[in-house]
Amino acid sequence: MFVVGDWRDDRISELEAKLAVKDAKIAEQVEEIATLKTQVAELLEKLNQNSSHSHKPPSSDPPGDRKRRRAKDKKKRKRGGQKGHKGNRRELLPPQQVDKLVDHFPHECESCWNPLPRIPDPHAKRYQVTEVPPIRPHTTEHRRHAVTCPHCHYVTRAPYDAAKIPASAFGPRLMSLMALLTGYYHLSRRKAQGFLADVLGVSVSLGALSTVEGRVSHSSLLSTST
Repeated sequence: MFVVGDWRDDRISELEAKLAVKDAKIAEQVEEIATLKTQVAELLEKLNQNSSHSHKPPSSDPPGDRKRRRAKDKKKRKRGGQKGHKGNRRELLPPQQVDKLVDHFPHECESCWNPLPRIPDPHAKRYQVTEVPPIRPHTTEHRRHAVTCPHCHYVTRAPYDAAKIPASAFGPRLMSLMALLTGYYHLSRRKAQGFLADVLGVSVSLGALSTVEGRVSHSSLLSTST
């Protein structure tokens, strides 16, 4: 016997299939929402971090946190040196390293106003001023003279002695300083050129400065290899 299916059963099956698809989408969206909530919580935790409770440096704190921290520090500490803090003072050089001594003596007694003798005080208060003397480059000129023989009138010039007459126009200390400025302190050649001219009074071209760098570098390589 052939049984004809009810159309309502087909409709129910169709609706159940659509409902299953919607349930799957809802479950997927719920999972995405949970993931997003976790990410938001992690971001908020990172945003709320500052130097007071994390490894982050104080410079990374938001401007508002830095202002509040400074205001808090101002309330805690007074300006200037704190109690128990050892002051940073420049140490005085020993007398044997002082180039010039200037002694000051009182002229008259502050009690009776009579003249006072100039007697050195072993516990005199000391004040030191360190200054750089005027720098003037020291230049040595080598001259090879030609002398005429009084007997045969032949002209003989002094021979060139490489051991006595340097091949470079700059001395070893000056060349070391040039290489120090560009190699260690990383000044550009033009800035090093300006420093040498303004501070030391030494005129040097950029090409000569580059040549000196090469010579000093080559000499240092030779010294390290030996």
